[in-house]
Amino acid sequence: MTALITLTFGKHAGKPLNDVPPDYVKWLAEPTYRERSTFRVPADVTAAALILRDAIEIQEREAKDVRAQFNGKTGICETISYIVERLGDIDGLTRHVSLDAALVALSNEFGVNGDGIRDIDTEDNRLLVWEVLPSGHKKVVWHFSGDHWNADEFGLEQGSLPGDDKPLYEMAYTL
Repeated sequence: MTALITLTFGKHAGKPLNDVPPDYVKWLAEPTYRERSTFRVPADVTAAALILRDAIEIQEREAKDVRAQFNGKTGICETISYIVERLGDIDGLTRHVSLDAALVALSNEFGVNGDGIRDIDTEDNRLLVWEVLPSGHKKVVWHFSGDHWNADEFGLEQGSLPGDDKPLYEMAYTL
């Protein structure tokens, strides 16, 4: 529903609701009006913003939980999690239920172009998949390490993604 709403007013006029900053979405969901103001946020925009705001809040809570779990907090997840850590020009943490799920997500995130090259920077970027136990203990079980990182740090070979016949590093390296 929210993808169909394009704002026709304000500083984000012409933008789809999904492309405006989260704080603005939150304001659209619960607008406050100044005295003597004649403008009212249209009801369809407020309704769509309410849905999107709820989704944003769920994502924010999930991100907070993933950071806490990654940093060793216990009691967040009762099963083994696989957390992808992105470093370099990319950043962020995402949690997955299995190593396979984490690798599929990375494969989708860093697609293959028409020349068979994966779209990731081999200079600065690093991807680590951590196996995180409910006890808070963790270890790297898969990695992609660009040129500025120590590829031998974890005692693992550069990782491959599903469907690839070479490690991600080789799939991404262009000469």
